[in-house]
Amino acid sequence: MGYLYFTPPYPGCVAETIELEVNSDLILDFDHNGRLVGIEFDGKTADLLYEWAGRKHVFEKCFHHDKGHFYRFMIAPLPHTVEYVIDQHIVFHFQDDGYKGFVGIDLYNIDDYSESYLVG
Repeated sequence: MGYLYFTPPYPGCVAETIELEVNSDLILDFDHNGRLVGIEFDGKTADLLYEWAGRKHVFEKCFHHDKGHFYRFMIAPLPHTVEYVIDQHIVFHFQDDGYKGFVGIDLYNIDDYSESYLVG
């Protein structure tokens, strides 16, 4: 099991936990405002993230010509990924059409997150 925080953790920060509909290896934690606090990774997906354990500032700030700035975490650079979108603000990237092989995540609601926490 592995965990990736998007905000500094504190007791009681998680208000809702849901399994990602298309990939049960990803368990999403949301706060009372609906902001993604972090993701728990299970199964084979957790194994993919082993080399990232203990690292800080793993996101990069990017720009999309239509959507503006966003934060991105990618474990592998791939020329093409299959996307799964939640509320137009969170985009998961996978290697195949079956939503297996987690590759990364984009956060488009950047005002909800601390750049110094995610990027450094």
